[in-house]
Amino acid sequence: EAWPIQCDLSTGHCSTGPASVDVLVPSMRVMGRPARWVQSTLTLQQAEAEGTSWNLQAALQIAGLTLDVPQGELSPTNWKIKMAANQAGMKADVRADASAHEGLLTAKIEQRFNTPSGSLRGTVGPVDFDAGEGRLSKLVRGLPFPVELTDGHLSATIEASWSVKPGDATRSLQLTDGTATIVADKLSARYQEYQALGVSTTVTLRLEGTGPLVMVQPAVVKIAS
Repeated sequence: EAWPIQCDLSTGHCSTGPASVDVLVPSMRVMGRPARWVQSTLTLQQAEAEGTSWNLQAALQIAGLTLDVPQGELSPTNWKIKMAANQAGMKADVRADASAHEGLLTAKIEQRFNTPSGSLRGTVGPVDFDAGEGRLSKLVRGLPFPVELTDGHLSATIEASWSVKPGDATRSLQLTDGTATIVADKLSARYQEYQALGVSTTVTLRLEGTGPLVMVQPAVVKIAS
């Protein structure tokens, strides 16, 4: 598809969009782990620049994304990422859907350019489990332990911030702090011949800099049977 570009030579103002392009790279590494997808399309809705000022709005859609996670592989998900950026920074809204779990992940990401720091606020779920296509083993494949979730709900909220170390030629991100709160509500779990019904708990984890991941306070677990 042709990309329309308009420029006013008297003011130095240039603009382009809308236009779409298929991203032909079928895989990459995300946080050091392999990621593969079936199709991805980048849509540039609008972009303009004048002097040192610029801004753009774009959207990325990824279909059939699979991501290797620790001890398993996340089943195919569809992602929608809406981005807005200018010379000061970038903001993005992220949503991921799985076949049996719509709204599996939503997040807002902000990266500032004048100070090399960024933040993320996201939610997982609530993920509703059932004994059919909504089982844990359908969502995460290849788990090394035979634990199955067949009922109940699981959700999480995540907040994180990071920075780029001055003078770092690789521009690698350094996590400065992060908090995750995981809520299990009336989960039914099965492990080999053992079964637990109505498991509910809340766990809050915190990470500061390069320190260890710690539990903020002991978790209270309630089991119906």
